[in-house]
Amino acid sequence: MKINNSDMSAARDTLRSVQEDAEKVEKALSRAFNTKLNTLNIATFNRELSSANLSIDKVQQSFSRIGVTGQAAFNNLATDILNTNVQLRQSSKLLDDMAVSMGNTIKWGITSSIFNTMTSSIQKAYYYAKDLDRSLTDIRIVTGDSAN
Repeated sequence: MKINNSDMSAARDTLRSVQEDAEKVEKALSRAFNTKLNTLNIATFNRELSSANLSIDKVQQSFSRIGVTGQAAFNNLATDILNTNVQLRQSSKLLDDMAVSMGNTIKWGITSSIFNTMTSSIQKAYYYAKDLDRSLTDIRIVTGDSAN
């Protein structure tokens, strides 16, 4: 089987085009990835692809032009993005759960403080009345007066 120069030229052009698209995807991913939080912002990724005149569909078509290897590369890329998004949702749920727990802890602390203050006030009033009764009894004994 003889391969002519036009077939080789077309293959080189296809490979160059796919390489350029892959570089654009790489730049979009690096701009959308937050290294401090280890998260990928999907909206930023889509915006970066749009600014490079690409979309996920175009990237898939481009990668598919180089055969099974390109399709596998695109599938790996899509899987990694989806896994990152799932992990981000799990992290977000964990943070939401922690915020609810902290809110409940604060509410419990405030309620407990109010209850303790109320109990202490009732206890002070009880002991004050008891001491007052003892004092009045002592005065009655000393003066010889009756309880009336």
